[in-house]
Amino acid sequence: MLLIFAFLYYIALFFDEYISFHPFLIAIALVLTFFLSEGKKVKVLLLVALLFAFSSVLDKSEVSITLPYDEVFSISGVAIEDSRIRDAGSGFYIALDYVTDSYSGYSSASGVVYVLSERVAFGMGTYVMVKGRFISPDVFLANHIELSGESAGYGVRRKCKDFLRTRFSSLDEDERDLAMMLLLGSADSAGTGILEKGRAKGVSHVFALSGMHLVIISAIITLPLSLFLSERKSRALSLPFLFFFTFTSGFRPSLSRAMIMSLLSFFNIRGEILLLLSFLIHTSFFPLEIMTASSALSYLALAGMMYFSPCVRGVDGKLLKSAITSLSALSFTALYSVLVFSSYTLLSIPFTIIISPLVSLFMTLSIFSLFLPFLLPILSFLYDLIFNLLSLPDIPFLSGMAWYDALIFPALVFLRVHGGKKRTGI
Repeated sequence: MLLIFAFLYYIALFFDEYISFHPFLIAIALVLTFFLSEGKKVKVLLLVALLFAFSSVLDKSEVSITLPYDEVFSISGVAIEDSRIRDAGSGFYIALDYVTDSYSGYSSASGVVYVLSERVAFGMGTYVMVKGRFISPDVFLANHIELSGESAGYGVRRKCKDFLRTRFSSLDEDERDLAMMLLLGSADSAGTGILEKGRAKGVSHVFALSGMHLVIISAIITLPLSLFLSERKSRALSLPFLFFFTFTSGFRPSLSRAMIMSLLSFFNIRGEILLLLSFLIHTSFFPLEIMTASSALSYLALAGMMYFSPCVRGVDGKLLKSAITSLSALSFTALYSVLVFSSYTLLSIPFTIIISPLVSLFMTLSIFSLFLPFLLPILSFLYDLIFNLLSLPDIPFLSGMAWYDALIFPALVFLRVHGGKKRTGI
């Protein structure tokens, strides 16, 4: 099912014309489920639900306007995510409401457009009017932006950001930005130092908000509670804190996915069913963000790690397990990275193994330092250590793309099959 899920995701992302909702075919599939075993019934029903979900998302996200693209002067709609500030400007997705031409002629519009603009900060749910021009059917280059008010959610997130900025005021700007990036997913600047070096080494995902952050926060809350309460009660009490963190971070796709999975796992849902149900629920609540790069990378990477998890269980040694886990995620996301970003690098594997624990420690200490300021000098030390490690020279045969990269997937398949035989005694 995980391979089918990844295949359907790629088809939806790049060959959307091949995915559509055919009631007759799906009706046949539903009838056939009555003749299948219980386990196969669930898989067929999930497959039908996935097809319906992708078809529905594509219908909602496909850009549809009646004006010719070259005549569009402005677009208006609702931001479906917080703006993301970069050095050269910012980018954000909006759900279209209407467009106008240079003569102020209005035209209804629908779908999702990515806007490239000057640096501007606003939150999900804000109504935005953007003047500029389309540079592709779903990308709009802005030269002027007007915001109508501030969404209530972003107001809370802005206050949290102000609080963090005050608590981290004694840190250098880059150190403060990294702490705010890890705790809120946004900072005062683009973090030209450590984040740029992280992108060059293929480890930008380590700095992005993800399920790892929820695991850290959950551990901080549940470990002391478990001294007095059962594990289940401790986990239940941690869920509101996890939701608040997801909310203050602007419901980033990877965090939303992790939050939904945390809720489902509380009811003992596990394995591939957990991932697929999380995707379907995520699609129901946030349909327009499923086709974004962050959602695709989050789900594809996790599908890869789940699919090749037998490889990890079949080997000994923490470093080797970490390397195989990184390769598993890369095997499902490499094609996406090549098609969208025109590159990927195996450098991410050794550097993820080294940098990820340090970034996790940096985030954990950032949380504690909000109330224990004497920990701030340790944050400065960790920042310098991470920065210097990311400044190390590239490993020649791991940088860039090469023919032997194509061996990753079949090698993992071999390990998966071999690991399965080893566990079953075949």
